[in-house]
Amino acid sequence: MKYTFTSVFLALASSSLSAYVPGTVVSELNKRDLASDVAKFGYTYCAANLPDVSQYAPVANSDLIFVQAFMRHGDRAPVFINDADIPLWNLCDKTVYNNVARPIYVTDLSNSTLNFNYVTANTSTCLPGELTQKGAEYSMSLGKKARSIYVDTLKFLDSDYKSQSQLRVRSTYIDRTQETARYFLSGLYPITPANKNVSTTIFHYQAAAETLLTNTALCPKLATVQGQIIATPQFQTYLAADPNVTQKLNTMFDVYSPNVTFFTTSRVYQSDLLQTRVCQNLPLPCNKLGQCATASDVTLELNNIQFEVKYTRRDSQYSPQFQRFASGPLFAQVLQELNSAIASQKKCNRVRMSIYSGHDDTMSNIMAGLHADDFGMLWPSYDDNTLLELWKNKSTGKYSVRILNNGQILKVLGANQGDSTPWCDFNGCDFDTFTNYMNSIIPANLAAECTV
Repeated sequence: MKYTFTSVFLALASSSLSAYVPGTVVSELNKRDLASDVAKFGYTYCAANLPDVSQYAPVANSDLIFVQAFMRHGDRAPVFINDADIPLWNLCDKTVYNNVARPIYVTDLSNSTLNFNYVTANTSTCLPGELTQKGAEYSMSLGKKARSIYVDTLKFLDSDYKSQSQLRVRSTYIDRTQETARYFLSGLYPITPANKNVSTTIFHYQAAAETLLTNTALCPKLATVQGQIIATPQFQTYLAADPNVTQKLNTMFDVYSPNVTFFTTSRVYQSDLLQTRVCQNLPLPCNKLGQCATASDVTLELNNIQFEVKYTRRDSQYSPQFQRFASGPLFAQVLQELNSAIASQKKCNRVRMSIYSGHDDTMSNIMAGLHADDFGMLWPSYDDNTLLELWKNKSTGKYSVRILNNGQILKVLGANQGDSTPWCDFNGCDFDTFTNYMNSIIPANLAAECTV
């Protein structure tokens, strides 16, 4: 469901709203461009907008060469589940989809002994962070939308699934991203009697080498940059705001301790505690003192994360370094894959689509690295999706990149921080311009630049 807004305004203070709409954003909406986009396209944290074939048109006089499909995992249980709340989270029985879910084989590139055929757990009780039934179903819907474009309309992908020769599928090492990829594939290529036994391999890197996450093990200097961002007066003021609400929410966690840094340096887990319940229409939590979360707390914490995502990754004085070390390593892989697609475009049975199943962190780093506008920088919804298409002009032979973010053409700011003039038009961004920009973000020598 999408919500409309009769009024939009800045709400980063502790004042409550006169009306609460589950999962919607109100922070920073006094900005005309953001308010206009939200009113036109809608935003809810609980479910991303999906690409719509009725609004899709191929790039004029061009052939589609390659697609990179990036997505956040679907709806999930909270990262922390209190012991008393375990019965509440009985929303993860995905065996109901066994007859429609594609078989997958998960491979760890660092250790083949960890490879396995994925088997759906036979329980409804959610593990912390587990993909829910709702998350599985909506991820299939995303796959169906992709099929309507790339199979049914463009005929870019084969109509039947005899092998995965046209697909490359990557997840992180975290289970919910593997499941999301599985259900996306189940929508992209529904099970039929002829293809029900065709398995798809999903690969991932080891944790220390993962570029789909902000990875301080891969780049130790990232921890320094994160510390510098947190120490800025703007971020400290943000953290100090609304102490009574913060303390009330913190004491709702069994694992809370004032010495645990992720409770004191971010509001992500406080918002996660609330939003996971909102998205499932569950009662808001209470602490052991009998203090309960309210609708205004939900709104406040969602607003907090809207600020935190933008400030940390795009708007602080240290954000360019953050992008270089968090977005840059993934951008290097993205660009290498695009160039490989150009080099192999005449091969038979070539890979045509690369699927990346990641996290909100993944999507935020992509948007920040591309200098997305405020609408693009909203906290990624469940099943947030970005389609990067590589096209070749039939007349000139030149390549261009088009990016659809949650069904809309991505709008970006300038290449330099503070510049609002778009560095490229993603209706069709010249590939050379795109390459030069990406190379400006990608570290030339990651190991050397990341040394502390």
